[in-house]
Amino acid sequence: MNSAQTVSATFNIQQFTLTTSVAGSGNITGTGISCGTGTINDCTESNINYGTAVVLTATPLAGWSFTGWSGCDSPSGNSCTMTMNSAKSVSAT
Repeated sequence: MNSAQTVSATFNIQQFTLTTSVAGSGNITGTGISCGTGTINDCTESNINYGTAVVLTATPLAGWSFTGWSGCDSPSGNSCTMTMNSAKSVSAT
């Protein structure tokens, strides 16, 4: 170095995609997700920041019952919490 220099560094938070699906007749809802039976087809949320906890709720349609989650990080009844530290998929039955 023969004079003063300015240096900068840029850091971007990692972002991941959460994909949901429904087996049977019902819906999954959560931040950016509205997935299920009929015309509710927003089943994927992209660009979720690393470490974000996404809470999903499964709601069966009339005459159906919710039986469980597949791929859920932290299931609790009809709720599922997904902690985004990679791309993930979850399904409600």
